[in-house]
Amino acid sequence: SFLDERGASLDNIITKSGFERNAAIVAAKEAANENDETRKRFEIMCREVFKKFRACINVKDVNAGWVGIFSRKPGWNEHRSTGI
Repeated sequence: SFLDERGASLDNIITKSGFERNAAIVAAKEAANENDETRKRFEIMCREVFKKFRACINVKDVNAGWVGIFSRKPGWNEHRSTGI
């Protein structure tokens, strides 16, 4: 992936906590902001992902998939009574 090619991991942002998570966020930020070209490319990819997500936001399995991604981080959704 874009971030993996630049030594940053989205999985680390999702699964790590504390200072390790902060370091993973900084690594991803630095990877995306490597130069003007990488920043523009990252912004375009993010817009495309968001368009695709919005196109199917009412599909039950799509929303369940996002919960599955964030529930990999222990305690992420414990405060939510619906589990979503």
